[in-house]
Amino acid sequence: MTQVKTDEDINGLRGQSVPVGSRQPTPADLGGVLVMQFGEDRSYGRAAMCMLNRTLLAAALSLMFAASSWAEPHFKVLHAFESGEGGAGLWGSVVLDSGGNLYGTTSGGGAYGYGTVFELTPHAKGEWTHTVLHSFENDGPDGADPNSGLIFDSLGNLYGTTTFGGAHHYGAAFEMVRGSGGWHESVIYSFPLPGGECCPYAGLALGGA
Repeated sequence: MTQVKTDEDINGLRGQSVPVGSRQPTPADLGGVLVMQFGEDRSYGRAAMCMLNRTLLAAALSLMFAASSWAEPHFKVLHAFESGEGGAGLWGSVVLDSGGNLYGTTSGGGAYGYGTVFELTPHAKGEWTHTVLHSFENDGPDGADPNSGLIFDSLGNLYGTTTFGGAHHYGAAFEMVRGSGGWHESVIYSFPLPGGECCPYAGLALGGA
């Protein structure tokens, strides 16, 4: 099994297929947050290894994979988050659109330090491009610190929650709509507390019409 202990080691894993041994990775093996591809069937997962530094406590290990992935015990790092404006700290899962793009959230980092919505776009030869679609501002109406994944509706809009921020500072539900100028985020509900809902860590579910 490949031992990874430094930021340089993580950066060196980008684009490589790394065999997984009989022992599961431990927090000492990896630092930072990785988005991974399992096997040849493009089943995707995310691994966030616990490592405390000055700005970030990364999430615990979270994997999403298909049964066929066991036949090919390899993973490939699609993107390694490095904090800063690119985002850091993944707690929720990623969601796949019909074009093969992946979408998710980070609970920290971004332009304002309150998390991001991001997209990973595949290209030829296995390369992926990471794009920040929205940086949460925690400025009153906008949310802060998303800790769950996203869902799509039938029109291709994205929905999720933030644990804090919103009009009452107790979290928010938000929508991402793609337009001619890119993606636009808006808060569709602010959790009110006192005596009501507060600080969601889970995502949303889409009900019937």
